[in-house]
Amino acid sequence: MGYIAVILKWITSLNAAVFVGIVMAVVCLAFRGGIKNAVRSGLLFSIGITGINMVMNTCISTVTPVATVISERLGTNLSIVDGGYGAMAARWSFPGYFIALTLAIGINVVMILLKWTKTMFTDIHNSWHGIFIGALIWAVTDNILFGIIVGLFMVVLGVKLGICMRRSFRNLTGHQALPVMLQVRPFRAHSLG
Repeated sequence: MGYIAVILKWITSLNAAVFVGIVMAVVCLAFRGGIKNAVRSGLLFSIGITGINMVMNTCISTVTPVATVISERLGTNLSIVDGGYGAMAARWSFPGYFIALTLAIGINVVMILLKWTKTMFTDIHNSWHGIFIGALIWAVTDNILFGIIVGLFMVVLGVKLGICMRRSFRNLTGHQALPVMLQVRPFRAHSLG
């Protein structure tokens, strides 16, 4: 059991780009994509996340001085620039992330086997919306299990709400074979109309 704990601790200590690359390579192997495709997909995901982080860091470092001047001229004390994507990094600090992600995939498989859904949750990268809420719960309560349970609930809720919205989305876009994953986010929604 000690070896498993050491391995899990090592995996969860990896930075986001490396961890996602490994997860995507394992997923590719699980779906019989072959070693070549697994290595390629893992590297592409890792490179993509690194690129997104570089762009976000550049944008934030460019916008921060401008936001500071605007804040000073308006007489406010707004010292934080929200880049949006940066909140994703918080999920990696959640000790229950790997367990929650694995259980979310397992719950989705059970839901498919019980015919509660026809949607396979393959957008693992976007699981962060629900699991981020679980990380917030863990941060507030200091209870990893409660954070995992809430994170799983939010991921399942996203799948179920996506199913509910599928008909409206298909009518809007005209795509009949397109599944919808509604992302449950801890932020205020904005009306498009």
